[in-house]
Amino acid sequence: SSNGGALQYAMQMALDQYDEMQKSLKHVVVYTDADLSTHMGQVGLLVEPVIGSSAVVGVGSAWHAKSVGLDVGQEPGVVDKLTMFFWKQLFPEIGHVVDTRICLRGMDAEMCRRMLSPAPLERGSGFDVELLVNANCLTFNPHTLQNVPMCWEPTTMDNSIHHLVDMMKGFSRTYQGIGLDPDTWRDSMALFMDDLDAQSLSTLIANCPDGISSKDGVDFASYRDVTADDLRKAAGMISVKAAASTRKKEKAAISPG
Repeated sequence: SSNGGALQYAMQMALDQYDEMQKSLKHVVVYTDADLSTHMGQVGLLVEPVIGSSAVVGVGSAWHAKSVGLDVGQEPGVVDKLTMFFWKQLFPEIGHVVDTRICLRGMDAEMCRRMLSPAPLERGSGFDVELLVNANCLTFNPHTLQNVPMCWEPTTMDNSIHHLVDMMKGFSRTYQGIGLDPDTWRDSMALFMDDLDAQSLSTLIANCPDGISSKDGVDFASYRDVTADDLRKAAGMISVKAAASTRKKEKAAISPG
């Protein structure tokens, strides 16, 4: 089982109940982290942009300039910046979304249904990025996703290395599975994420390139100063060219004939 799959099931159940209700009013589907790092009294902040503007998704943001993080610094740490860097490199189309650290979203019910059909590919901790990409692809409207500042408090968020590795690999699976146009830069980043393991990610966190750790995560969508080879070097991994060659040999070895 996975948190992504559980939330997708819950959203579908909410939509099934919505089908049985009077549809004269707009409905909004909201989901949140199970640890309630944000007080549910703030749900109205997510609903407002969906019912009051052209947005179809209100995206709760930890690192929005107007957000308040209780008992945490006012700047994202290295892990937060690496996470933002990776998914924004793969999906610059939604790079205006500040961050996805807080798993708190409010979605127009009809759009939510379309975002879930066909079923999302990713069922792990990176599933919400796929939902945001789907929403953007369905509307082609820069105002589809609206950042929402929140007051939040870290509680039991899982920042273990294995959890983070699974998240990075989930970003890569999403990129490779949703049919975006081929792009050499994004392909190299996806390959890097595929090859990550606990040891290499730990090394990367300890040796995070200054071009990432010193940058504002909001800027990562258009930022290409740190290459996949730079990341591999910092993580103690083989180069992109060597990794691609290894993959090619592995595929040839298992191909029939």
